[in-house]
Amino acid sequence: MVEPSLPEIDLIVGDNQPANCVSFAGTIKWRENQPVTTTEVSELAAKALAVPGVTPNTPLVAVCPAGAEPDFRLKQVWTATDLLAAWP
Repeated sequence: MVEPSLPEIDLIVGDNQPANCVSFAGTIKWRENQPVTTTEVSELAAKALAVPGVTPNTPLVAVCPAGAEPDFRLKQVWTATDLLAAWP
């Protein structure tokens, strides 16, 4: 019997395990010269729905040194520098 593949979601922030409320779902792309694309945001939006607690209203975020293409679905875009600055 073939096991169904699980979606690859890089970031999930929830209130518990398992989460009752997911604060956001996100993707990480360590590319310096190519931002997160709208196609990748679409894939994230679709695949994240397989995570318990994620709804169509769950905010989406991206982490990429090159940023992200403009996409209204992304609530936040961080670079590696942004993440490192969060922990002095």
